[in-house]
Amino acid sequence: MKNGAIDVRAGRLLARTRQQADLTQAQVAARAGLPQSTVSAYESGRRQPTLPMLSKLLEAMGSELTTAAVALPERLLPLSGPVGLRLRRHRHLIVEAAAGYGAENVRVLGAVTRGEDQPGGQIELLVDENPAATPVDRPALITELEEILGVPVKMLTPRDLSHDRRTGAEHEAIAL
Repeated sequence: MKNGAIDVRAGRLLARTRQQADLTQAQVAARAGLPQSTVSAYESGRRQPTLPMLSKLLEAMGSELTTAAVALPERLLPLSGPVGLRLRRHRHLIVEAAAGYGAENVRVLGAVTRGEDQPGGQIELLVDENPAATPVDRPALITELEEILGVPVKMLTPRDLSHDRRTGAEHEAIAL
């Protein structure tokens, strides 16, 4: 757990790879020489594996870990406050979660875009919502995003904004 939020990227990678390999947690654990409870803790995000451990688990599933340092897109550099840094770190999870609920084109608004955010401050996101999204999707997505980020999330769509606010929002918004 970091800064109040569980980083589940390694866990999601492990679970997805295990499912694609059609293996159970017990099978992966046996191949890696670990207790099944350890594999479960990693997949759920309760524990974070070291890179060597992550590599070992992936190899037990017939995959290999590759890593690379990739420069951030320049548009994300203004997200430099404490909440903005957390948003940058988890942007892939945020976009993935949004897509799962029929939201796309995720953008951040407000103080976070200027690096003026405070620890524990709210994140304001602007998303384009799929017309087929259900009324339950937005609250469920907000809950998932708050779990990922560890801070309150306010989610807006362009139709939630007045014309003037929409114009300003589109100008200041930073796409994730």
